[in-house]
Amino acid sequence: MAVVSDHGHITAKQDVHVNAALARAGVIDVDPQGKVTGWRAFAWGAGGSAAIMVKDPADEAARTRSREAIARLRARLVKK
Repeated sequence: MAVVSDHGHITAKQDVHVNAALARAGVIDVDPQGKVTGWRAFAWGAGGSAAIMVKDPADEAARTRSREAIARLRARLVKK
């Protein structure tokens, strides 16, 4: 799965918070103030793109939850 960008050549109309989606999926732990306290998968952003890193390559549950979270995020974005 890939999310791509035009490298900022057009006006962005909304932000996409991939790590928030991963936190909702239960693969990123945060404290009550929103600070990350642990992670099983995390989006490492670079400009208009991001890579989803899974801490333990053998953690299939984290991989599955991450894929599902990104699919839900994409579905919401495509509807707009």
